[in-house]
Amino acid sequence: MNIAIRVVSDVKEIVDKLATAIEDLKKIVLAVTAASKSTDNAVTAITKAILDSWNIVITNKLDDESAGQLKNKYQTYLQQEEKLYNKHRVNIMICLNRTKTDAMRLSTRAMVSISGGKLSCGRTSPFAPSLASFSWK
Repeated sequence: MNIAIRVVSDVKEIVDKLATAIEDLKKIVLAVTAASKSTDNAVTAITKAILDSWNIVITNKLDDESAGQLKNKYQTYLQQEEKLYNKHRVNIMICLNRTKTDAMRLSTRAMVSISGGKLSCGRTSPFAPSLASFSWK
């Protein structure tokens, strides 16, 4: 019987320790939940502040010298953009012309191949309807 009392006592001690551990875990969960809500609130507040700052209009009056410097910088920027635009336009035109030339070369090869090695000038060939829809402008 003495052994039974000791076993019951040991089980009660284990149950008490588990109850204490459960209470400690509940406190930890509560603390983590509060911390995450606090973090969420901080992130939300920072995001809201950034979004609100986008709606702020800042005005500044420039003296004549500063306005002139700004105008000169802007003109320089526009000239650089125009040069870059023209360079890209030329490069695009070169690429388009190469593509057009390559396509014309391929279509000529196809015509010669279809007509049995002879370029059929002035005669209707089987590929004429498909070529009629192309434009090399």
